[in-house]
Amino acid sequence: LDQSDDYTITSADLGAWLNIDFLSPFPLIAGTGYRIAIGAYMHPTDSVGVDMSGTGDYSSQGLFDKDDHYQNTTNPGQPTWYTIADIPMLRMNFDPGSTTALSDVKQTVFNTFPNPTNGIFTIELESNAKYDVTVNNVIGQTVISTTTNGMNTTIDLSSFDKGVYTVELRNNYATYTEKVIVE
Repeated sequence: LDQSDDYTITSADLGAWLNIDFLSPFPLIAGTGYRIAIGAYMHPTDSVGVDMSGTGDYSSQGLFDKDDHYQNTTNPGQPTWYTIADIPMLRMNFDPGSTTALSDVKQTVFNTFPNPTNGIFTIELESNAKYDVTVNNVIGQTVISTTTNGMNTTIDLSSFDKGVYTVELRNNYATYTEKVIVE
């Protein structure tokens, strides 16, 4: 969907997190999965690498060999995807301030009101159903985890910081999300 400009790693980057922006903003759709990848150019006399972190249990593990470094035997000289055992630790940060309206992430399964809120809001389901409810702050930390099986469930975020929170309802069949702004 988008890519960044090329970035040359320097010795000052060793052991540090790098923020590399995409070339243009792209609207994301709630409930859609996105994949991020990192690429590198191989040079015959240089080495290149990105430290590995974690076990990759929750990630797609793939390597796109753009320059045919691993010598594709099926299509020599052509770029190829390979499965790998370890992956670089990558994360995508999203700017919640760029959300122009709550309707950008609106779902039809539930509503939250009032929104914006002072911290106390209601999750209103369209029908009686049981869902696991998770509320995450802007950096992805879970601040509340509960369940709901009624038409209306009250959530209290008044003891947490002001900002944008993601309300996630999950059952065996689907996951639905909604943004809530605490003022």
